[in-house]
Amino acid sequence: MSQVYRNVIQAAAVAMTHDERTPRLLESLRKLDGYLIGKEPIQVQREQPATLRVSRGGRILALDERAHSLLGMKVDDEIYDLPDLSHGAPAPICLAGDEGQLIDLVAVAMNDRSEIALYEVGPPGRERTLSMLMGSFGLIPSERDVLRGLLAGDGAEQIAQDYGRSVGTVRQQIKSVLAKLNARSQGQAISRAAAIEATVDKVELAQIEASVPGVTRERMTLADVNVSVHRYGRRGGTPVLLLHGALFGAAATVQARRAADVMNLDIAMPERPGYGATAWTGPEQTAERVCDHLDALMNQLGWQKAVVLSHDIGTYFGFKFATSFPDRVAGLVCAPTTPPMTTWSQTADMPRKHRVNAWAAQQMPGLMDRIVRFGVSHIQRKGIGVTPDLVFSDSAFDRDAFADRQQADVLADSFRMMAAQDAVGFRNDMRLTNFDWRDLLQRVNVPATLFHGDRSGTVSAAAVAEMARTLPHGQHVRLKDAGHTLPLTDPDMVFREVFRVAVQTGL
Repeated sequence: MSQVYRNVIQAAAVAMTHDERTPRLLESLRKLDGYLIGKEPIQVQREQPATLRVSRGGRILALDERAHSLLGMKVDDEIYDLPDLSHGAPAPICLAGDEGQLIDLVAVAMNDRSEIALYEVGPPGRERTLSMLMGSFGLIPSERDVLRGLLAGDGAEQIAQDYGRSVGTVRQQIKSVLAKLNARSQGQAISRAAAIEATVDKVELAQIEASVPGVTRERMTLADVNVSVHRYGRRGGTPVLLLHGALFGAAATVQARRAADVMNLDIAMPERPGYGATAWTGPEQTAERVCDHLDALMNQLGWQKAVVLSHDIGTYFGFKFATSFPDRVAGLVCAPTTPPMTTWSQTADMPRKHRVNAWAAQQMPGLMDRIVRFGVSHIQRKGIGVTPDLVFSDSAFDRDAFADRQQADVLADSFRMMAAQDAVGFRNDMRLTNFDWRDLLQRVNVPATLFHGDRSGTVSAAAVAEMARTLPHGQHVRLKDAGHTLPLTDPDMVFREVFRVAVQTGL
């Protein structure tokens, strides 16, 4: 997070209790303009192979920091001459970098081929591969270091410099490594390591694809509005309505899709107004419109009743649906739970940044909107890889979980949904996050399981506990080793609870 944004937070914290210090807040906001128009850089230290998500026509929907740096491109730029993926198999593509270099990538069809993911082809020699080669060919640790350098294309002099060894020693170790790999040259060693690495990746990918059904996305007309609906799990299984939060999209990780399939859950998630391509029609009666969409979706799918699974602010929409269409809801599972904002005291156990954001959303909505716009514009400039740092700067557990390389597709899908339409749906959700809707709680007469991770720095544990006590059939589940990223880290446990509620209610 930038120092300027820290200044905003510090100034707002003072302004919360000392109105005469508000000019300091306004001065910090003036400095924020430089970031809003892209003059001030924010450094991100993580570096992974470049990843992009593009439309079938080539428009960039999301990209990470490395892709932005290598290609000099940003969201909404276009990539031409994409490979033909109609046959369903991945295909290579070579793009010119920002400095004229050639960047090799692999294109993979996503979301029923309506989108394409592009992954940079990195040099062979990931740590996992080195460990595998070390064990298989009997390399000692010093030889593993030499092999790492060889696979990076380095010569004896560079390897010696990197590891503080003499050139003569390194040359002897190179001979030993090549002999153990049965390779006559450095090039042959690289080729062999790359072939082994690619084969292992291919086998693992084939195993995943063979065992886990993918995600489909289709446009459906719901209550006279065109809505994008994500589906995964087992068609014809137990009906589950997934109400997305502000951050994780469908959270359709391999682990989540496998769990849904094994537990015979049919997951359907409509994008709310202002997200993705679902048109925004204004903040008035947003929840009522969402409920109408859910009812219409169930009619089209032939569902009479469903378990409702909500992610963070989806909690509010889930309870609104349960009170508006009580005959449609078998039970509610919130993972993670975002409770109604009742009193200011319930934020006492939250990190300062999140306390200030909650205060700003209530007392200075213009400031909150500006902060959100800043965040979205920064991600558009710098790539989706900065998202975990911006969103979870005060929560190391959630930041690291969201930044995990395995969540790259979730990051891309989440950003595509969030950033569309000037992020108006996301911005409205930030307002609703700090809305007092406790009047709904006593009217919900179905089982409601409220998950909360103790390592979350985003939501008050005390507020979730109070919400559970207020509900006629509420259950509060605290998880010691989980945070706000629960949909990404523990989908098995969440879907087990969904399955339990379905069985309990006879669905």
